[in-house]
Amino acid sequence: MTRTILTISLLSLIFSCNWRNAKEAFEAGEKHFEQQEYSKAIAAYNQVLKQEEQHERALYQRGKSQFHLKKFQAAKEDISRLLEINNKSDSVHLLMGRIHYNLRQYDQAIEACDEAIKINSYYGNAYCAKALCYYDQEEYKIAYQHYSLAMEKQPYNWQGFYGRGMSNIKLGYYLDAAQDFQQILEIDPESDEAYYGIGRTRAIRGHYDEAIRFYDKAIALDKTNDMYLFYKGVAYENQGNWNEAMIWYTRSITLEKGNFMALSNRGNIYARRKEYALAEADFEEAIRLRTDYPVVYFQRGMNQYRQAKYRQAIKNFTKAIHLHPKYKQAFYYRGESYLQAGNRSQACKDWLKAGSAGAKSSDNYCL
Repeated sequence: MTRTILTISLLSLIFSCNWRNAKEAFEAGEKHFEQQEYSKAIAAYNQVLKQEEQHERALYQRGKSQFHLKKFQAAKEDISRLLEINNKSDSVHLLMGRIHYNLRQYDQAIEACDEAIKINSYYGNAYCAKALCYYDQEEYKIAYQHYSLAMEKQPYNWQGFYGRGMSNIKLGYYLDAAQDFQQILEIDPESDEAYYGIGRTRAIRGHYDEAIRFYDKAIALDKTNDMYLFYKGVAYENQGNWNEAMIWYTRSITLEKGNFMALSNRGNIYARRKEYALAEADFEEAIRLRTDYPVVYFQRGMNQYRQAKYRQAIKNFTKAIHLHPKYKQAFYYRGESYLQAGNRSQACKDWLKAGSAGAKSSDNYCL
């Protein structure tokens, strides 16, 4: 262990000694950043900042490098420090907004985007970043409004069309969504995002074969996006083709180990195949990655329900309901679990909240 640390330190020293001054280190950092060698870029910017603590560009680029490496707290520290030196840059405020967004600090992210907009009222990307915060909080109408503002300020801002299209999907305006994605293709005929978005509109309407074809176009243009693989898996699962779905969920997880939705869905297929231990392993990992995703708690509850582990199932259905208070399926199966656990009165309360799904059970047991 000691030898490894000494070796790393020596290599770092040799590497840094290649730069005779801050100017050379900065130029090296810019080159590494351009080549997406972010760790090397950070090492170079470190040398710059040792000599010039208030070098604004080095702070900004080091923060961006940390951001690209998903080291969001480190990025936040750099950009906070930069804003103390100079708070007049719209791009710096926007980067801070994106950092807060990735830390799921939505209020702070919106404030940072607003600061960027105050400096540059035509900054379409800042409106898009602000809209994304509302989208993630399921405030789709407000997200739609801000994406529309982005396009009003920058008519050819494809991010605005994409975000508004995704908001239209959530609002149930599928034809409008498809038109937004088609607009992107007029701006950029090779847009993987547009093909993915069109695929989503086809899948929601039950045209899974068409959806898969559009996902394939998106994947051909960008093989590094795990969500394209994930939604191709969803399309196959909705067709009842579990084997193909498992292949694409697994590819998505292999590409991005943080894809908690792919883990959750793969776990659900394992559970339906009665491979309960494999299902539990996927659910556990998904929850470790994201503790506020209600679907995984529901699916984990179903895994336990199928094994007659009703008390454990109740705990997971309850967690799903806590995160999503109108989760009718969770109410229904929690009611079924309460019945099997001997608590009919609580079961009846849950079935009432489950709506039509709980009506038959309620009629049988609660009259």
